[in-house]
Amino acid sequence: MKLALLLVIGCGGSQPPPKPPPPSQCGAVADHLISQMSGAAKADPEDVDPVRKALFKHCTDDGWSIELQQCLLSTTDLPDNDRCRSLFTEKQNAQLRN
Repeated sequence: MKLALLLVIGCGGSQPPPKPPPPSQCGAVADHLISQMSGAAKADPEDVDPVRKALFKHCTDDGWSIELQQCLLSTTDLPDNDRCRSLFTEKQNAQLRN
């Protein structure tokens, strides 16, 4: 009987599993940024697709934060994106220039 009590006490209470991180919105970010480019609406999709893929790759591979993604999604035009600049890390900014 003492052994069973020790096992219960030793295991502690059950805790809910941690919440998963919010899903990435890199695809939506890339589409949104493309939509802000004036020439994109007139360009053929195959001309715009490499830029979209590059933005998506930077977002995913460079680890753009959910906060940065949401900031970019809330912008109305390319100049408005400047307000999100402080959310990029130094390394992410360097990767965008490459």
